[in-house]
Amino acid sequence: MKISTKLATMTVLGLSVGSAQALTIDSFNDGLLPFPGVFASGPAGTDSDTQGGSMLGSSRTIDLQMLAGTGTTAVTVIAPGVLDINNGVNERSEVTVSWAFSATDFTDGTTSTGLFMSLPSAIDNPMDVLFSLSDGGSTSTSTVTFPDGASGDDFFIPFAGFAGSADLTQLTSASVQISSSQNGLDTQIDFIETRPQPTGPVPEPSIALLTGFSLLGAGFIGKKKRK
Repeated sequence: MKISTKLATMTVLGLSVGSAQALTIDSFNDGLLPFPGVFASGPAGTDSDTQGGSMLGSSRTIDLQMLAGTGTTAVTVIAPGVLDINNGVNERSEVTVSWAFSATDFTDGTTSTGLFMSLPSAIDNPMDVLFSLSDGGSTSTSTVTFPDGASGDDFFIPFAGFAGSADLTQLTSASVQISSSQNGLDTQIDFIETRPQPTGPVPEPSIALLTGFSLLGAGFIGKKKRK
């Protein structure tokens, strides 16, 4: 079972965020992977690489699977600390970033109630992100759909929205799987970490979605697609 939520509007509406940072899974400041990085051509190309650093578990593994197109996709980790996924205009891929570590409490004794992720630049296609958390025996997942143009510093993915029975106080691995229903997705991720729930009222989804899209619309003008 997957639970899908539209989260982009939570950031563009300016919800304040708890100041405490419980756990950084990856800030992408270490284990830089310059171009060509993880690189494959479609439609059935694959590539994988593991980078070391100070991320949780001291390493990350990036797996790339081409889904469509005859061109290329490149996945890099570049300064000043971002994961960069660059699909060719006619290409579609699935990128999985995973971390393995000793038993870790993602709730920080119930202080942290969800994951935070940053999109430092506007994405140019709808993007699906499957978050998976495992305690070695059970897995909990949540799928988030970000609309075209989404960007912001703090997207909140509440643990309460995860489906599954993983013990969040004894997690041994985590992963994010990034894909799009459309060809040509370009995206960057700045950090993934746990924190307390944002403070302030959360708008009703229908109102938030309409308001969010109206605010996001201004960002479409002059937006250039990375090659």
